[in-house]
Amino acid sequence: MKYVKSYMPQEPTIWTIHELLSITQGELHQNCNNCIGPFRSFAFPLSQLTNDTVLLHIDDLGWAKKTVTASGQRNKSLQEILSKAEKLSNVLVVTSARNIPPTSVPIIVVSSTYDTLIEAAKFQRDRFEGKLIAITGTAGKSSTRDMLAALLTKIGTTFASKGNWNSRAGILLNLANIPQHTKFAVIEVGGGAIERTSEILKPDDAIITSIGENTTRRNPTIRNVAEMKAKLFLVLPKGGRAYFCEDVREFGILLKAAERAVPKIIGGDDDLGISIEILNRCLDKSILRVSTQNSVEEIECRVIGKGQLSNLALAAQTAFDLGVHPEEISLAIREFRLQRRKMEFIEISLDGKNISFLDDCHNATLISFKSALTHIREVITPEIYPIMIVGRIVHIEGQKKSIYTELAKEIVSCNPQAVVLYGPDLSYLSSSLEKSSVRVLASDTPLDVIECLKKIVPEKGFVFLKGSHRGTRIREVSTAIRSYARGGSLTR
Repeated sequence: MKYVKSYMPQEPTIWTIHELLSITQGELHQNCNNCIGPFRSFAFPLSQLTNDTVLLHIDDLGWAKKTVTASGQRNKSLQEILSKAEKLSNVLVVTSARNIPPTSVPIIVVSSTYDTLIEAAKFQRDRFEGKLIAITGTAGKSSTRDMLAALLTKIGTTFASKGNWNSRAGILLNLANIPQHTKFAVIEVGGGAIERTSEILKPDDAIITSIGENTTRRNPTIRNVAEMKAKLFLVLPKGGRAYFCEDVREFGILLKAAERAVPKIIGGDDDLGISIEILNRCLDKSILRVSTQNSVEEIECRVIGKGQLSNLALAAQTAFDLGVHPEEISLAIREFRLQRRKMEFIEISLDGKNISFLDDCHNATLISFKSALTHIREVITPEIYPIMIVGRIVHIEGQKKSIYTELAKEIVSCNPQAVVLYGPDLSYLSSSLEKSSVRVLASDTPLDVIECLKKIVPEKGFVFLKGSHRGTRIREVSTAIRSYARGGSLTR
């Protein structure tokens, strides 16, 4: 089973023009006489602009700068937006601009497009008839979302939030896209957005995947992180289920927050009806025992690493409680594949040398680094000395020294042949590794990384890649390695 980007029904009708005019209190531009709607998606990122879409023009002060940049609308005029829309069919543009250029695109003029996003999210959440499960955590949000959504599709139509849109604006966008008659909605929530969206989000159940160092400017301690994430449990209704693992950091804070709901502790002493036990870990697969009251089954799956296996257990338990049959869960686990670059193991060839490549550069926090490095320590044989390509961890202002010192200890424990540091701002990590006599190489471009690998990688070597993509574009290293392994040339 390969995950798809959306778990929505094939062609849901989400919005009609009458609903949009009602909630926005806007005016249909008088020059537009086209037959309008219905619409099947609601967007402000230009990358999501397709046929049958309502597009919000970002043109007022309510929008955060990061959202504007990520949307692709930064420095785009209304004319440029309309030109893109004119190339598609059945697109409606919502804008607060008063000077409308000539166009064939239907337009609703409102006082604020950001307020329109809020009202659209409220309206759609209130009429959504199914169960909404919210997921937060320092690491593992997207993976858990994808696993849970894939499981829930076994028993009903399921909407899953798109990409990494887990900021306040992203959550509102996802809520505005939930089809009314869908049975389940699985929404990823960034920790900083919980307080500002909880009254609109109104989750029925919630999952906290992990607690670790992140966004240190806002949450300087692990306790601060836990208290922020735990607010998601505090907004659950009576009878709502709060899912978290027994070995999560600051367990007590999460448990206290879950008191008014129904705590579901994975790995605890309570019989939750289904359990997943790790029998064996291999480099590219895991052997699991899935047990219920009526069955015990051993399963081989491609999900690897402690963190991802914990995410799998959280998703499986949630799906079980929502009515997915254990046999369906077992079948799905066998077929699970995480998204590309999430603990993805592949065999490649570099200049005729066969290499095992573990690509985990989708994102990086200290907790996800520890999970991946623990997996490496547990599964590689003593005669293998891994080569590690390591990029930055972002959002750790004020704690770089302590976090990189701890990361260096984790790396050293894997007995690496060499560590290739990719990108700037890694001096603390470099000095800590060199103090432990680890060979450190610096690289500024994907080509530099490949040149390093060509010089040092042995036959049957092992290469590990991880780092935060934001600000470093480390995924370009992954792309370059894969391209070169397929016979591509090296060009600057």
